[in-house]
Amino acid sequence: MSHDEYFRVLDELKIKSHTYDTDDKDTNTHDGNNSCLATCTSSDNDNDAWKNSLPYEGDEEGENEEHGFLTSCVGTRWFRAPELLYGSTNYGLEVDLWSLGCVFAELLTLKPLFPGTGDIDQISRIISVLGNLDEEAWNGCSKLPDYGTISFTKVENPIGLETCMPNCLHDEVSLVKKLVCYDPARRVTAMELLHDKYFSEEPLPVSVTQLRVPPIARSEQD
Repeated sequence: MSHDEYFRVLDELKIKSHTYDTDDKDTNTHDGNNSCLATCTSSDNDNDAWKNSLPYEGDEEGENEEHGFLTSCVGTRWFRAPELLYGSTNYGLEVDLWSLGCVFAELLTLKPLFPGTGDIDQISRIISVLGNLDEEAWNGCSKLPDYGTISFTKVENPIGLETCMPNCLHDEVSLVKKLVCYDPARRVTAMELLHDKYFSEEPLPVSVTQLRVPPIARSEQD
């Protein structure tokens, strides 16, 4: 999808969102422990359920009026990529690949990978697992907007993703590592991911008709 098409779709979603009734606070999904609602985060101080779930904010005037601009407040905190946590507004689809890695790890372990209680705690949890965020780990990270204002004690022995996924197969951990890494340029693309041996070696995925549906979710319509 081209940039023009991308922002056109976002504009349409933004317009459609105003047709919904956002006065009912029950429709808001607040950030915190609702890790399964990665794209439906809304601020505690804002009743617009769309405002913080889209990487877009319109500008009233100037050259940004046509295309808007990106914001670092994207998605639920537990799935937010490091570049977003450090305030970057210059990013690409790689932020979604990081989120995908966090979601995949949670599906395998039934536990969130980085359940931070705040943005600083979120970064701290990531560093405790992946190690120190520096130029050696990610060439250019020092240019992130908030890199110079957020610092942590150097981690000598990061616990690693293997410790966070103790009962997982090597290929499963390897797949998550390809997605959950500091440098966005080193994250595997979605197309590359589809060719990962995890999806082609035993055990192979079952057909949709063989997927187990919990009894509590069954209905005549299902």
